[in-house]
Amino acid sequence: MKRSLFGFLVVLMFVPHFAGASEMPRNLEDYCVFANKKLLLGTNAAIIGGSAGVNRVIERASRFSMVMQSHSIVDPSFPVAASSIKMVDYATVGGLFRDFLTRVGIVNVNWEFDGDFPVLTLPDLPFFLPEDIHIIPQEGTTWLGPGRYGILEVGPGATVVLTGGEYHFLQTWFRAGSQFYYENPVEVRVQGKFMGDEGIVVRSAPWADVLPHDANFVVGGAMATFGPYGSYDGMFYAPRSSIRVQRQTTITGQVVGNKVRFSDNVRCIWAAGIVPTPTPSPTPTPMATPTRTPTPTPTLTPTPTRTPTPTATQVPTPTPAPTATPTPTPTPTRTPSPTVAPTATPSPTPVPTATPTGTPTPTAVPTQTPPVCIPSAEVCNGRDDDCDTKIDEGNPGGGISCSTGNLGVCAAGVTKCHQGNVICTQNTGAFPEICTDQLDNDCDGTVNDGCP
Repeated sequence: MKRSLFGFLVVLMFVPHFAGASEMPRNLEDYCVFANKKLLLGTNAAIIGGSAGVNRVIERASRFSMVMQSHSIVDPSFPVAASSIKMVDYATVGGLFRDFLTRVGIVNVNWEFDGDFPVLTLPDLPFFLPEDIHIIPQEGTTWLGPGRYGILEVGPGATVVLTGGEYHFLQTWFRAGSQFYYENPVEVRVQGKFMGDEGIVVRSAPWADVLPHDANFVVGGAMATFGPYGSYDGMFYAPRSSIRVQRQTTITGQVVGNKVRFSDNVRCIWAAGIVPTPTPSPTPTPMATPTRTPTPTPTLTPTPTRTPTPTATQVPTPTPAPTATPTPTPTPTRTPSPTVAPTATPSPTPVPTATPTGTPTPTAVPTQTPPVCIPSAEVCNGRDDDCDTKIDEGNPGGGISCSTGNLGVCAAGVTKCHQGNVICTQNTGAFPEICTDQLDNDCDGTVNDGCP
């Protein structure tokens, strides 16, 4: 009896924790991070809740569709699905669907099953319908309603608030320290690049209560960059993009890309794990209570039935009463005297007529200030420096070689004056790898990856 019980306990220890672990998860919503070709988790990177997976089929163990650097971890309650995975010192997963597993040092894997790849079919991208309305706030708070826009470039420290609905942008660029809020469910479609500098905050507005899975960001460009020390809440779907999430950044929601690279200490928190939070349930109850408070407002309707209207008739009666006290006998002669009193009332009417006559005088003062213009060399600042009625003409500050901060052939760029700021625009965009030129053509940091 003891031997059979011991055998049962041993078997139970090795039963996978994930429900239905004998079958690989095939629904995209089961994944916190999913890549079509390659997934890299840097040192101490963590996926909290949800699975991690890669579609790509690898034919031999010497190449990898997923790499987990030292001390990186995928929530042990959810399986990992990758055809060929490399795990380095103390990398940890609960369960693994794979064709090949390469261990470097001591790694933690509770269980393994043979996988069947590709994992799933990614949904097609929707239509992108941007227009030439560029939004480039440099300071303060800008509110945007749903619609079609061009370039969205949020200046350092500036804030943009989306009121809710569907938005189309040509591309987005969030400068260091800027904030991007949504106060209702949104779908943000970015036809080109999605770029974030250091310390960016993308989340529900502080006064709103929108969950990350109600904020969908769809990117059609070849690159999406999440700068360091940032915080992003939302579902980020970029199946054509090389996604780079830089150090110390947290994404709460989901990340789907063509190639996904998490730098050191990056966290991805699965949005589905936030759905059961009780915060949305109480919010409707207070919202119901204020809606009922206006119901007493009909009680204010008897007040408009103005009983004081007879009191208004009583107001003129006391006024002749004091006038009648001096001479009570000639009361009919004194009745015209109140008629003179209303004639005195129009006398204040000329007084307001005098006030508008004073208003044009201050308006004339500012009209004299603008004519002063001292010509100087044109600078990229959004102003007409040389007083020729043109702004930033001649591309001032442009034409100089620069580094875009991107990888591979996307690193080289040239400066350009754009909307009052000198920016670095890359010379070459990402494109499929050419196996004969020894260059990183797809700008993911690996030369000739995927080549035989």
